[in-house]
Amino acid sequence: MAGQKLQSNVEFELSRLFEKEIHYHVKVETEKQELEAMLDFNSVAVFSVLDPHNKGFIDSESVRIFCQK
Repeated sequence: MAGQKLQSNVEFELSRLFEKEIHYHVKVETEKQELEAMLDFNSVAVFSVLDPHNKGFIDSESVRIFCQK
């Protein structure tokens, strides 16, 4: 309800969750930059491999099929 405070343990765990989420996003961005800096990496080619039916997007089914191959 509006105006009510969270219990201190809930507030603490929620702040830890936010911190981990931020850390995750920073790590993903760093790894994306490293991958894109590799000379033999081509994001268009990767997308084409993961979207063989040209749907225009990659979904969990496309990734599952790719991993099975």
